[in-house]
Amino acid sequence: MKQLIFVLLMMTGSVAWAEWQQTYHVADKTSTHYHDKSSIKGVGGIVKMLTMINYSVEKHLKSGAKYESVKRLDGYDCRSETTAPITVSYFSEPMSGGSLIFSYTVKNSELEWEPILTHSLSEKHWKIACGKN
Repeated sequence: MKQLIFVLLMMTGSVAWAEWQQTYHVADKTSTHYHDKSSIKGVGGIVKMLTMINYSVEKHLKSGAKYESVKRLDGYDCRSETTAPITVSYFSEPMSGGSLIFSYTVKNSELEWEPILTHSLSEKHWKIACGKN
């Protein structure tokens, strides 16, 4: 329970402490992707890193709730070159500002590890998290 509370506080807290660096800007300017190197933590080849997406136009969840940014805590397996979302949080304003609209956390036993695709945003984030660039 303490671990869950810590993750939720980390995901919903002020972004002032985060050191967001732009990873990718979509050519049609619909979204900008960021990562936070200062958030990288890990042991045994598995590391975690915060990432964020800002949208230039409001998006909607299936419930109809509006959001403008998504902050994620992703896991990266540096050995097997795979990734899995751990916590995903939707915010009403850019840069994970405003209200927390919706958030979910995946249990360790339920993580779905997916292969890193070559030349993808996931590969960029994997390289950063695993110190490969």
